Amino acid sequence: MERPRQPVPIRRYAGQRFYRPATGTYLIRDNLMTMAKNGEKFVVIDADTNDDVTLSYHRMILGH
Repeated sequence: MERPRQPVPIRRYAGQRFYRPATGTYLIRDNLMTMAKNGEKFVVIDADTNDDVTLSYHRMILGH
């Protein structure tokens, strides 16, 4: 039986920079849009406050 996948953690830094720790790569908003379109679950965490800001980015991506 396959376990459900955990959302991919994405760290958001100042200046709208996104970092994917698992791969050690920086992302741009288009990368997040592609992930969302492909059904890949992710969570965006503000690097300064450790707050979950995913909802605001899902709205931005879906509104694009």
